Amino acid sequence: MGKIPRKLFVIFTLLSLPLALGGCFLNIFETGDTLPPGRFAVLIGLGGQLLSSPSQWAPQIHARYGAAPDIDLGLSTGLLYTPATGQITPLGIVGDIRKQLNHRPDITMGLGLGSLSFSGVLGEGSLYLSQPFGTITPYAAYRASFALGSGGISTIQQVTAGVAIENPSRTPIFLEVSWREGQILIGFAARF
Repeated sequence: MGKIPRKLFVIFTLLSLPLALGGCFLNIFETGDTLPPGRFAVLIGLGGQLLSSPSQWAPQIHARYGAAPDIDLGLSTGLLYTPATGQITPLGIVGDIRKQLNHRPDITMGLGLGSLSFSGVLGEGSLYLSQPFGTITPYAAYRASFALGSGGISTIQQVTAGVAIENPSRTPIFLEVSWREGQILIGFAARF
């Protein structure tokens, strides 16, 4: 890991620690491909609840680092903003390790092998599917989070469909729609 990506990762982690108080409402913004070893990427995104009253929006940041061939590490956080009340709620921090299970030109699968959350989530498992078609990569993901509540351990499920649009001369973008526990979430992100 170079000096600049390492510094960005440390700064991101330190700035995110005070946010580790609320529950997670984060978009996925990931295809099944993992980052190459030594590569660092940051996604800045905005997610929202569709057809929800009151509406809520979640600015968020996702950082990934290619740790080894077919393995990358990620860290995500954000804030939940309710425009009707002006309330801002920290979303916590979620980290994961992903292993790419298959390669192009076949359908690519990445498996989230675990997570670290300081927001009541005990752990997560994820499955990512994607198939590139030139500069467009449709993707789907399933995430199950296990949370500790007053009634014991509960499972929170999220199903996502999206598209990553790669453009060598511009910033790659992600557009997605998710279903999470009866809520429809939309999201947009750009990767740097």
